[in-house]
Amino acid sequence: MKYIEVNQLSMPVSRIIFGTAIKKLMAGESADNLLDIVLAEGINTFDTARSYGKSENELGKWIHKRGNRKEINIMTKGCNPQQTGLPFSPESLRKELNQSLSALQTDYVDFLCTS
Repeated sequence: MKYIEVNQLSMPVSRIIFGTAIKKLMAGESADNLLDIVLAEGINTFDTARSYGKSENELGKWIHKRGNRKEINIMTKGCNPQQTGLPFSPESLRKELNQSLSALQTDYVDFLCTS
């Protein structure tokens, strides 16, 4: 696997990023075996979002069960006014970030994007 360095991240980022907008995860079903394989292949960066159904929850469960938070990078997205009906603001971004952190069972994400 090839990796890139990203300023202010202590861990390299895999050049292939695994997107969690897949049917099983979005439906709230476990995909632990798939996530294990992805990580074993060297993909250490996972893309998720508030709008990916229950993907953040399932990714968070996997991270918690495997105790692998320090081995992976998490990219999440939120603050999409068209989906949430909330105005784009620091308050709504903070609210959605806190929801993501709770769902992911972590106290930080490595990338936070707005859509």
